[in-house]
Amino acid sequence: MRKQTILFFFFLFSIPTFGKIGINGNYSIVSQKDYEKKVSKGYNVALSKFIIVPGYNKKYKDISEVKNKYDLFAIFSFMLKKNKISKMEEYVSKCDTAFQINNLICGLYYFSQKQYLNALVYFENYMEEDFQFLKYLLIADINYELLENKNNYKLALQLYQEAFDISKREQEKTIVNNRIKNIKYRS
Repeated sequence: MRKQTILFFFFLFSIPTFGKIGINGNYSIVSQKDYEKKVSKGYNVALSKFIIVPGYNKKYKDISEVKNKYDLFAIFSFMLKKNKISKMEEYVSKCDTAFQINNLICGLYYFSQKQYLNALVYFENYMEEDFQFLKYLLIADINYELLENKNNYKLALQLYQEAFDISKREQEKTIVNNRIKNIKYRS
């Protein structure tokens, strides 16, 4: 009985590590640190669709006051992980997309709501160098999700190749390879 209780609590505490985003249950958001921890412990990430962000900031109530793009992205990532839908909607409806990070944030919000065409517009308008890998990866994901016939995934593979080509770290290359494995496995 004691062992079952311990396993139950372990399960409860491990759930938030990979939070599903919005209504889009096919994808999970995870911090870089948590992802690396799971990989080092042997967690099989090959068939999971992770959106990996640098980190989280739990001070989401102050999001409208934040001016630093990295802090803003960390706060929004936390809101996305915790599915703070009303707070995200409020921020997205008022944010200024001239501040480039807001294009990425809006794209992530719409992606989480499976509003892929809206997300695509925002991702394509995000022009800064930071988070370019994430942008290209999510554009490829959107193109795959929009396919009527999932067996016809050639364009998605080309877009994943673009994400692979701009990746700067080995982990990013692995993520793209895992997405491709996921597509081929499911098709």
